[in-house]
Amino acid sequence: MNRIILIGNGFDLAHELSTSYKDFINSCWKKIITELRESRNKEYEDNYVKLSTSIDTLAHVFSSKNSVCTLDELKKQITSFNAFKSTNVNFSFKNKFFEHISRNLGLNNWVDIENEYYNFIKSFINPYKYTGYNYASVSLLNEHFDVIKKDLENYLKKIMPVRIGLFDENSGIREIIYSDFKLKDFTEEGAQSMAEKEDFKMPENILFLSFNYTDLDRLYMNDDGLNREEREKDIIKDSIHIHGLLNKKDNPIIFGYGDEIDDEYLEIEKQNKNELLENIKSIKYLETDNYKRLIRFMESDRYQIFILGHSCGNSDRTLLSTLFNNDNCVSIKVYYHKKDDGTDNYSDVIRNISRNFKDKIPMRNKVVNKEYCKPLIGHK
Repeated sequence: MNRIILIGNGFDLAHELSTSYKDFINSCWKKIITELRESRNKEYEDNYVKLSTSIDTLAHVFSSKNSVCTLDELKKQITSFNAFKSTNVNFSFKNKFFEHISRNLGLNNWVDIENEYYNFIKSFINPYKYTGYNYASVSLLNEHFDVIKKDLENYLKKIMPVRIGLFDENSGIREIIYSDFKLKDFTEEGAQSMAEKEDFKMPENILFLSFNYTDLDRLYMNDDGLNREEREKDIIKDSIHIHGLLNKKDNPIIFGYGDEIDDEYLEIEKQNKNELLENIKSIKYLETDNYKRLIRFMESDRYQIFILGHSCGNSDRTLLSTLFNNDNCVSIKVYYHKKDDGTDNYSDVIRNISRNFKDKIPMRNKVVNKEYCKPLIGHK
């Protein structure tokens, strides 16, 4: 029996890395407002916005009280300045996609960049349904999206330490990864098979399947060092970064959308326009051997899935459906996020998982009940 450790962004957050899309977008605005406050010019322009005024410097327009400024706060400062000054500030977006995700973040306090990109792609097929999504052309959308992709990669490079060793492992996460198999985590058939092998206490192989661009999984793959239990040394471990890694030319970042199961995806393919498929993940998977390595692991033996910090949303539905529906997949165990107010996202993740199953009976058999699951606890 094998185990797949399915790693999502919550895994990085549990190690106190600011890797969410919200963190990234806020960092973009922090950079913009910082440069505006220090600007000695009458004009400012970057890849996202353009501002100009006829007064001496743009720095006179913006308050220096707050270290971070969102889009709404920036516009309030401009509006306030224009109301009291005879000279107005002209402000416009150069990147419409950045404007869209910034507004969504302001309204909802979160945003899924990949999902929003896919909605724009679908708007070229069904403009009446996606009335809030419109672009002059697919090529312009992809151009703007590519700017954000490159800036996201640069942002992640800056917040990552020079050496992975600067992070301490999370003992709670190590305990999860190397825990014994539990009969209650399996269907009746799987439990019977487990019971027949009394000496089968640990997985024979563990695959770290990371959807992140960071490589914190490396903290949990080594057997050297102090306080390592001897039983871990008999386990064969491997790692696949299915969406690529920072600073790895042979495993470049994959950033886009991956839901071929979506009914509208077929309509996109029928358009016979390759630019509509430029950022579809399953096509990008063919540029490395990651996907085939994963399939080989799945076909080698039965496996249990531990979900650590992945929401299992639609942007990865094609791959997740392949993982969950394989006959060798015998259980799916969610380590959920517990919020400060005591609520958690277990049910949200389960609803996302259910979208990967046309037949809900196997889903109910494979998913481990909440009473046997635990929250993923990060560093404090």
